[in-house]
Amino acid sequence: MSEDLKPCPFCGGHVQAVWTDPAEGVSGIFCQGCRAMVKWNIEMEPREKYGENIAKWAERWNRRADPCKQS
Repeated sequence: MSEDLKPCPFCGGHVQAVWTDPAEGVSGIFCQGCRAMVKWNIEMEPREKYGENIAKWAERWNRRADPCKQS
């Protein structure tokens, strides 16, 4: 799944989804380079699979504007 996440907007480092309890779903997105941690209030729904939950996080993470593109 981490290959579906854009790199860190602060340092360009590799990011990954992290969780404290897999039953509760993803806890945040963590950068291994600058150690930034981003959290949103995205809760795991009943009967939701882990892949579905992490897809919500990836969508939110990847939605940010691309600083290299000019309007």
